Amino acid sequence: MIAIKDLESPAAITSNSNDLDSVIVIIPALNEQRALPMVLGDIPKVGRVIVVDNGSTDRTADVAAIAGATVVIAIVSVLAKSAERGAGR
Repeated sequence: MIAIKDLESPAAITSNSNDLDSVIVIIPALNEQRALPMVLGDIPKVGRVIVVDNGSTDRTADVAAIAGATVVIAIVSVLAKSAERGAGR
């Protein structure tokens, strides 16, 4: 697992224009341990796959890491959640 600040800049990844090495796929996930293997398996070989775990209570992060994805744990503050509730979300 890494923190968002540890991710390299997308500009730092270079490739030939004929391949997908410069493509970064970002997948938000919440309790997706069952669906994630299929989703990750359907992605062609790209420069980087990042799974953003939004507070899963299952093994979403583990499944993503085992599949070779970079895992970022998103920490949403209680204050942000309260603001969303106040806005009717």
